[in-house]
Amino acid sequence: PDKPGALAAILNLLADQGLNLTKLESRPLKGEKWKYVFFMDVESDLSQEHYETTMASLTSLCHTMRILGSYPTGPQLFGGTNVKENS
Repeated sequence: PDKPGALAAILNLLADQGLNLTKLESRPLKGEKWKYVFFMDVESDLSQEHYETTMASLTSLCHTMRILGSYPTGPQLFGGTNVKENS
């Protein structure tokens, strides 16, 4: 919902679940002045126990939520390997 603190609540939920937000982009909502839609990329393992709970919580915080896709992490620029492989 469009109210003060709505985006902060979503970001706090992601942080509380230990999820890394790698991209956040706002775009004007077509036909609506001063209304915006947000696209975000989040690093998450879909097989983790808390995934379903997190998605349900996110859905309750959003006016509309859609998952546009899921894809594996690609190579990073430094060293040519995934960050997780170096940990």
